[in-house]
Amino acid sequence: MKRTKHFSELVDLAEQVINGEASDSSLERLNALLHDNVDAQRFYLDYMQLHTALKTESNPSVEVVRRRAVFDEVVVRPLHSTNEQHHFENTEKNKFDLQQRGSNLTTNSFCYLLAGALFLLCMLVGGWLFNSVSTSELVIAKVLKGELVTEDSSRESFNYLTPGSYKSLSPLKIELDSGVVLSFDADSSFKVFNAREIKLTQGSIEVHPSTNVNLQIHSDAFEINTFGGSLVLDLIENKAFIKASKEVRLSPSIWKPRHLWTFDERGATAFDSAGSATGALGKGITRVDGIVGKGALHFDNSSHARVDVGSGGGIAPATGTFSVSEGITIEALIIPGYTGKAPDEGRFGEIDEIFRKDQSDKEHRILLSFQNDRGKSILRPAGDYKESLSFGLYIVGQGYHELKLPLDGKSGRPILKALKDGEPHHIAATYSVKTGLKAIFIDGQMLASYQYPAGSKVLSGGTGGANIGNSPNTLGSDSEAYAGVIDEVAFYDFALTSYTIRNHFENTKSGLRYFGSRPFKKELPSSLYLQLPPLQWIEIDMDTGQPISILKPQ
Repeated sequence: MKRTKHFSELVDLAEQVINGEASDSSLERLNALLHDNVDAQRFYLDYMQLHTALKTESNPSVEVVRRRAVFDEVVVRPLHSTNEQHHFENTEKNKFDLQQRGSNLTTNSFCYLLAGALFLLCMLVGGWLFNSVSTSELVIAKVLKGELVTEDSSRESFNYLTPGSYKSLSPLKIELDSGVVLSFDADSSFKVFNAREIKLTQGSIEVHPSTNVNLQIHSDAFEINTFGGSLVLDLIENKAFIKASKEVRLSPSIWKPRHLWTFDERGATAFDSAGSATGALGKGITRVDGIVGKGALHFDNSSHARVDVGSGGGIAPATGTFSVSEGITIEALIIPGYTGKAPDEGRFGEIDEIFRKDQSDKEHRILLSFQNDRGKSILRPAGDYKESLSFGLYIVGQGYHELKLPLDGKSGRPILKALKDGEPHHIAATYSVKTGLKAIFIDGQMLASYQYPAGSKVLSGGTGGANIGNSPNTLGSDSEAYAGVIDEVAFYDFALTSYTIRNHFENTKSGLRYFGSRPFKKELPSSLYLQLPPLQWIEIDMDTGQPISILKPQ
């Protein structure tokens, strides 16, 4: 689109000024169009400068000069000496004085042009342009060291910064009006919103400690609040690394579960604190004191010991709230009573389901359960297993597989007896589409994993029902019924990182929710603030904003 067409209203108003026909309302409209709009200001100045030359004598008496500071500044100055001096007090007087001086100008049109240009000068100097820091409310930082360019890559020698996007040409140091001092590596790109908010898009920023001043640092995956502390943040090739003091808090952009059942309520329902999959309790369940919060559920290993949480609204595979695309996590706190009974004949022994979703979806099921089975081709790694934990998913291009964590006491794995010590244990199962890694964790430690090709999708969801504590496929049977206590069941549509799972486990040991908050009745907190280990380098996942791991010193 041509600039004249894009700024058609501005052209009409400029012509009114040039022809001396601009009313007060037109001038007010002109001011509104130019206010805080750099592109409009540039177009208007270009247009006025061109049409000044076209509408005046061959040797005009004045010229419009554009001097670039941070925004355009307009200066009207004589091109040759004259004995007559002009004084401008207000717009109406300008028009009158110019009309009385027609002998010094070729046309009345130019008189109005000069008046309009000086009117613009008054507005710019008085309102939205500046020559020094003391006259501008837009200036929010001063440059202490280094060079930078604006977003449009025009080289500048700035002493002060206004809201906008910049790139450092050399190591850079600035001081915000809030008192916070920031350092950037060369070739760092950032956007300054105000004296307390900034976004780093590439490169490295160091926030120097300040007294009682909070700086918010934004990125696409997380937000950081410094609360006066120190911080170094590196964003390099879609990877993020943070080293911060104890005051600093990290807020991941993605952290909430899609479903969360805390079992703190009373009655025959299990309220979903994160979604709409409120469950119905079967007769084989009793409410007991919570592992975290007020309540938990005890399952008596009978056919009625189940919480039916519905289908999640699925109408076909890959639909509904139990359908996931980027990954999955299921976590729960349990006090198991699983006996580990081996199969008398065939492939299956005792099964205790912690969570299972399938029914009419056939192979497109999700399960996390205790099992004792043998001779099954779907096990990964392949083999025969006695008592174990199983995590089943349908992976596109691979089929339905169950990851096995044998409870055999080898390679750091516990034996079943250790899990039946009467104490609560944290169980989590994850799969990341991005990495292709499937894993099972006990008490914050990854104890089993299997690697699929990175990018392999999950097929789940659909019309089949989901149960906590049993299988929706065996409504009249106790063959997969759970024995023991279950609390705090969460279902996520992404993979929690190893760091986050350890953090959830540690929080529950302190009587807190997974997210570090005190037990609440129904609602999740609106935001999550994580305190990172002080002065240690932490890698951050750029898809969710979750911490991934603590980096060991080189």
